[in-house]
Amino acid sequence: MDELDAATVSTLRAANISEEMVSTLSREDLRDLFPGPENFLRRKRSGESVMVFQKRKLAEKTQNQRVLLLLMGHPYLRHPLQ
Repeated sequence: MDELDAATVSTLRAANISEEMVSTLSREDLRDLFPGPENFLRRKRSGESVMVFQKRKLAEKTQNQRVLLLLMGHPYLRHPLQ
């Protein structure tokens, strides 16, 4: 939640939303948490942060799967010169 402003973080904490839960927030969730046109930019920035967090989690998951396959000796991950 480092990339979010203090008011956004405060609202998320008040709603008991942990950093791990941020990636599960939908547009509707953000609209409920930050209602009204005055919070449009806050919802937009929060949504972008959610997407970044989701991409980061996916990259970590993909990397972990590749390491597991490599450890298992999966031929897909063998170097072409071997």
